[in-house]
Amino acid sequence: MNNYFKKYKKVCLIALLAILFITYTLPAFALNKYKVVFFYANWNADSRQAKHDLSYLTNQHTNIDLINLNIDQNTTLDTARKLGLRVPNKIPYIIIMNSNDKILYKKKYSESAYKKINNIVSK
Repeated sequence: MNNYFKKYKKVCLIALLAILFITYTLPAFALNKYKVVFFYANWNADSRQAKHDLSYLTNQHTNIDLINLNIDQNTTLDTARKLGLRVPNKIPYIIIMNSNDKILYKKKYSESAYKKINNIVSK
């Protein structure tokens, strides 16, 4: 065994360094994942436009998980609670969270909110 290690010492060292590099750098890339929680209602015209905009944005950025929560469905309250959120009294409403579920931005959806989302997830 000792002769084997001496013969392949460089290969073993490179493999070990590669394993360490992958172990410590891949989680750093995962930290740039965002959750965009979108509260909406199908009957609301602004919600329909916002849903279209957010769908486009998530197609442009693979680091976004879009969570659509229709306020007219019974499951919305439970899902919001699991995320540690309250259902807002305004719609359409967005909340941006990082991979640690820290809220980075929350606001009634508007064109300026869309730009803010795009700025946050583009970093």
